[in-house]
This record gives sequence, structure tokens and C-alpha cells, in this order.
Amino acid sequence: MERRTLTGIESSDFIHPWDEEAMNVLRSVPGFDHMVKQLMQHGFEKILSLQLTGMAVKAGPRQFAPLYERFSRDCEILDMPVPDLYVLNDPYPNAWTYGETQPLVGITSGLINLMDDDEVDFVIGHELGHIKCKHVLYRVVAENMKKILEIVGELTMNIGQVVGMGLSIPLYDWYRKAELSGDRAGLLVVQDEHIALRTMMKMAAGSREMAAEMNLNSFMVQAREYEEADEELETFYKFLITAWRTHPMTVMRAKHMDEWIRTGGYRDTLSGKRIPPPSPDLEPQKTL
Repeated sequence: MERRTLTGIESSDFIHPWDEEAMNVLRSVPGFDHMVKQLMQHGFEKILSLQLTGMAVKAGPRQFAPLYERFSRDCEILDMPVPDLYVLNDPYPNAWTYGETQPLVGITSGLINLMDDDEVDFVIGHELGHIKCKHVLYRVVAENMKKILEIVGELTMNIGQVVGMGLSIPLYDWYRKAELSGDRAGLLVVQDEHIALRTMMKMAAGSREMAAEMNLNSFMVQAREYEEADEELETFYKFLITAWRTHPMTVMRAKHMDEWIRTGGYRDTLSGKRIPPPSPDLEPQKTL
């Protein structure tokens, strides 16, 4: 299927309302912006980028050419410049973005081995969504929070470490909700809801060989069962198991994407009809 180019698309066209609200909360935390600026001034971003450059293989027209061609097309669909792409030898299926001024995308060999080409495109679209939404700077902070607290503590005689501990929970809360916006971008790239939801299911199971034995309808029923466990005890346990996670539960990501599809937001965005997202006040916040 020929995928349409979404000329002129902006992050505001697909950002999840929980992502936007959580970012506003995060920015209101005293000391957060100061801590981020201090880290960038000390070259933290450059260190992470240099590490990937030294460990992985950079894709291009003559290096992983088919993958790079699809990557470039995915960027064209989201109407954005083509960042650098690196492939890392790692059996764990994963992908990520680094860099604020010069963003790059990394993808592991484990993910490429797990997914088919369309599913890899979804994952790439997800990462490009983070760049489009300008998530990358704060994501670097969240992914390296432990190291950051140690560095800030040394620079500020442990005062910054105390402040940083207070930032951790709202930072991780935003990080998880930002993943929902990334998933929407992935769907806009592949432009096929079955590919997007199938990718989620594969990420949860981690098996390409058993893909034919998986049932998408059953997976979505499972997602609804998790969401409906809203009694007080279950909600408390959900907080315990998710508070320090950087990613929401995979079944919940699938459910949120399915809701965007069923409520018409995805089709409106794909067709160029820009409608404001529903107010986050219409639905209580949930633990992801």
C-alpha cells in the first residue's frame, strides 16, 4: 500500500493529551529546567552520542541501504529532516533517540530480527515522533536519571541530588505518557492499524517464530482486562510496578492506540483534518 506523505503535519496534530499535560506538570517542578541546562552545559548529550557512534554502525545509502531507504521515507511521511540512524549489535529488541540539536535514532539487531519490515517502520515512526514532539532532551534525562543524580550531587554538594529525587516520579510519569504520542506517530507512518497493534503484541511476547500463533483480538481483550482493574488495591499495585518505569505497560499502549483509532482521531489526522485533542480533564489520569 502506498503511504501518503503528511505534508505540514505538526506534533500538535497527534500529541497525546496526557503527554502534553504531564510535560506541563514537569516544567512546573522547581529546579527542573535548571538541572537540564546544567547537564547539557557539561556535555552529557555529546557523551551519549559519542558512545553510540563508537559502538554501532551508521546506516546510509551504502550501509544497510534498504533499511536507510525506508528510514528516509518514514521521515518524509512525517515531514521532517532525516536524522542519523545507527544499528547496534544487541539481542534485546530496542530503539531510541538521542540528541537535541542533532538528533539520531538507534535500533538494535534484536529488534530487526524480531520484526518484519512494516513493524520496523512502526518502531522507527515511534522514535521519529519523539523527535517531532521535542521529547529528546527530557528523555535523555529520564533514561539516565541514576547517573544524573550522582553527577548533580557532586556538582552541588548533594543539594542537587535531593532536588533531583523530587523530579524522578513526575519525570518518569511524563516519559511513560510521551510514549503514547510516539505510538501515534508510528501509526501515522505505517498507516495500517493492524501493523501497529501487531507490533505491540510482538514487543510484549518477544517471539517472531511464534507470531503465527498469536491472536490480536485476544491481546486487546487482555489490554481491557488490565485497564478495568481499577479497584483501590489494584490501582495501588499498578503504581508500585510502574512508578519507576520509563515505558508504560505494552498492553496499555495498544489500548490507547486502539482508542485513537476507534474515536476517529487517527483517520482525521491522516486525512489532514486537524482537530483539537480531547481535554485531559474529561478522563481521570491513570497509572501507565
